[in-house]
Amino acid sequence: MKKTLLTLVAAAALHTASAQNSAVTNAVLFQRQGTLDKARTEIDKAITNEKTSGKAKTWYTRGEIYDAMVSSPIYSKGLTAGEGTTTAFQSYQKAIELDGKDGEFGKQAVQKLDGLYGLALNAGVESYNGKNYDEAIKSYKMAQQIRPQDTTALLYAAYAAEAKQDFSTAKEMYGKLQTNNYKSPQMYTRLLQMARQDKNDAEAMKVLQQALQAYPTNKGLC
Repeated sequence: MKKTLLTLVAAAALHTASAQNSAVTNAVLFQRQGTLDKARTEIDKAITNEKTSGKAKTWYTRGEIYDAMVSSPIYSKGLTAGEGTTTAFQSYQKAIELDGKDGEFGKQAVQKLDGLYGLALNAGVESYNGKNYDEAIKSYKMAQQIRPQDTTALLYAAYAAEAKQDFSTAKEMYGKLQTNNYKSPQMYTRLLQMARQDKNDAEAMKVLQQALQAYPTNKGLC
């Protein structure tokens, strides 16, 4: 009787584990079939289950599914602005966190993240053109996280911040550009204008000195 009970308990545990893992398996199958809405439903179940939420494969699969949804003219309509790219980004990061950069899924996630850069940048441009500057800045910052040495996303983030008159964030982005050794007369001109708008003479003088050091013959910077 005791042996039978133990067998039943073991069978129940195996069935539960199988059911939990089936969400990931189903998600992969639906993804391969191209039914990304069903794949999304299954993988979102898997990340909330304690048995599958700690596995790199779960998060990598989620990243792939949302990544594919962003690129789909059909399934992208079921996503809010920036949702797909953000979710894919966070999922790939989680896969790397769990598996390391040299693990089976961690290594693939690193490669996927690099490919996600263009999507993040495009999402930012789309939000900017729609005058949704907060979402644009969020997407540009994500792109910059993916490629820390890239200056394009930082520059676009500065433009978006200025468009919403968030000059504090704009200055932050321009400051990061300078840290990355980015220089342009337009950047110094904008920093100088913002300093003068704030009536911050000390800041204006500092920016002017930096500008003239970078472009000593450019009299238009004064």
